[in-house]
Amino acid sequence: ADLNKSVAVYRQATQLRSAQAMFNLGVLHEHGYGLPQDLFLAKRYYDMTRTTQPDSMLPVTLALAKLSLHHFYISRKEAVHAGARWVVQNAEGLALVGLSLLLTVVMKLRRRRANARLPNDVQPDPPVVR
Repeated sequence: ADLNKSVAVYRQATQLRSAQAMFNLGVLHEHGYGLPQDLFLAKRYYDMTRTTQPDSMLPVTLALAKLSLHHFYISRKEAVHAGARWVVQNAEGLALVGLSLLLTVVMKLRRRRANARLPNDVQPDPPVVR
């Protein structure tokens, strides 16, 4: 209820050219607080703030930078979730590949260590192929 009242007051103040109200409506639209989330409308309110109050250049520039990051995150969120789903669905195969790689590294290290202990004139037995 308080948020709805705030939105109404900010809208009235925007009609009176209040830069602070315009900025606050931008924040509310960016995050979807009390209003539908609309990043394009949030940008419009931030731009209106800058044209109404030139002293607001720094906070508006920072808000627009954050808005760009927010837009980037939202646009990539579905791709990130799809990638996470793929990892979960293929977890067993990925675990097998990881364990195979680990086993290969351990075997190579053990072979290298065993070869380092032998005298120079003794060669290790070739591996047995079955």
